[in-house]
Amino acid sequence: MNAMDRAKIEVRAAAGNADDASGSADEAAYLFERGDIAEAADKMTFCREQAERAMRCAAQAEWRLRHLLTLPSNAVGKADVR
Repeated sequence: MNAMDRAKIEVRAAAGNADDASGSADEAAYLFERGDIAEAADKMTFCREQAERAMRCAAQAEWRLRHLLTLPSNAVGKADVR
């Protein structure tokens, strides 16, 4: 797997986890507005966990993208560039 492929995977993982957290927050808001405070709180716990995963993925993706900037242009597409 080359450096560009790794970067794509890591950026997509960050985006996916952020989207999951956003969806859980929306669900919590819906539950809260309907008076189900306990379920909303549980959903927010799940949202926080997803957001923490998104932050870790975003940090890794940022590192990978900055690493790509340091590689010579001909090395970016080469196999197994870490």
